[in-house]
Amino acid sequence: MTTALTFDPELAYPSYDRPFLESWNGRFEAVFVALHPFFRMPDVDPVKDGYFTTPFATSTVGKDAFEEAERERGPKTTEFLKRGTGGTRLLASIGYPEDGWETAQRITWAEVADQSGLGSREEVGTALLALIGALREPHPEKVAALVRYCEQTRTFPPAEGRFEELHLRPFLDLLGRAGSSAVLFQEEFDNEPVLSLTFAEAADRPWRGSLYSPDKSVLIVVDWDSYFTLVAGNRELLEPWIRDHAVDGFFADETTTHHWWAGPANLN
Repeated sequence: MTTALTFDPELAYPSYDRPFLESWNGRFEAVFVALHPFFRMPDVDPVKDGYFTTPFATSTVGKDAFEEAERERGPKTTEFLKRGTGGTRLLASIGYPEDGWETAQRITWAEVADQSGLGSREEVGTALLALIGALREPHPEKVAALVRYCEQTRTFPPAEGRFEELHLRPFLDLLGRAGSSAVLFQEEFDNEPVLSLTFAEAADRPWRGSLYSPDKSVLIVVDWDSYFTLVAGNRELLEPWIRDHAVDGFFADETTTHHWWAGPANLN
């Protein structure tokens, strides 16, 4: 690992209001919006086993798990994603098992939309953001539909604002396909050094920011409170990679912005 590299603002997350294809000075031919996956693991119930707790729980098990999480605050608060007025009440806590990822079954947003009754990936995105308190409007019916689906099907919801565990190795494979001999990683702000990582180091280290190839032909970047990661590069490279890894998402068109799931007025 080396750190003698300079932060590149042109490879940071783009402006919320600018179409993705116009971002980064038009460097990239295509931008794929990779949706953070829902998933299931054999013999794991994310609600019953305490990985997913929320006051929006609809089942008795879910309500009990949330109350237990509230009681355990104090020395264990860092184990939870705490949000809410004055930080006094959890809105959602989403944790994952440490191992067993090879058994995880990914669930597409289209399947979640259909089986939950939300109807579209845009509504799934709205429900996820409302679940963590990231929207001005609470959307209680959408949140309830999403939570009920996760409870009934033993499904883990995705996490926001980070490179997802089920995405990281496919992302590294994409960089390898682009001919990268190393992985460059920069935090979202310029006060941290840019790291040049081996592929083995990159498999364990990054959480949020930008991953890119040394020749800057491929960029992978995620933003706070986002349930999607942007993957930018040559379409000829991206299409077979998406197919081979069954990455859920869609290609941005000329109008797609950060607010593709809803109008910006919904944001806090």
